[in-house]
Amino acid sequence: MEITEEDLNCSLCLGLMARCVVTNCGHCFCASCILDYFDRSTKCPLCRSEVFTLYPSYLLRSFIERKDEEGDTKLTKEEIEELDQEIEEFNEKHTRPSNLPGVLKYDFNILRFLMKNFNIYAILGWLILILLILYLLWTDDLVPLSYGIIGLADDIALILLAFAGLHFVVKYFEKKTREKYTRKANNDKTQTAK
Repeated sequence: MEITEEDLNCSLCLGLMARCVVTNCGHCFCASCILDYFDRSTKCPLCRSEVFTLYPSYLLRSFIERKDEEGDTKLTKEEIEELDQEIEEFNEKHTRPSNLPGVLKYDFNILRFLMKNFNIYAILGWLILILLILYLLWTDDLVPLSYGIIGLADDIALILLAFAGLHFVVKYFEKKTREKYTRKANNDKTQTAK
């Protein structure tokens, strides 16, 4: 199961999901739509299982924000705070032991979507850089310099990893920039031909 454009639409209002939430059974809806629906019933509108927890789906929210060109899902700060408060109240009122397998299945599908649509080398490069920064901020050395050349080896390996990470990140952005300019040049050629 993969995330498609249809998966970014709310099953209740059929539009892009605003403040996407995931039920404990793994279905996604607009926060306002599902909260309005729960005024009548606490069963999932799709599978009819009992809903006792709503999880904010930050990853889907970021996809939807990028996809939403007309600003259909834009909410004011007050509306966002009100919805978040209502979600919190719903969870406090209805929470039971969570459906961890359902949520993990949903998260696994999102990870597969990410791996399919994003460059693994860029992710690896960023991960290496983040780990490098965390290591540099960490006060203890894995192998202290008092061990001589062996103590220096871990620092050298770390520097080599940093260069590898930078290489992956730079290559990723070079590729993206090249694709962008190629696309722009093709669009310009098409427009001048018309």
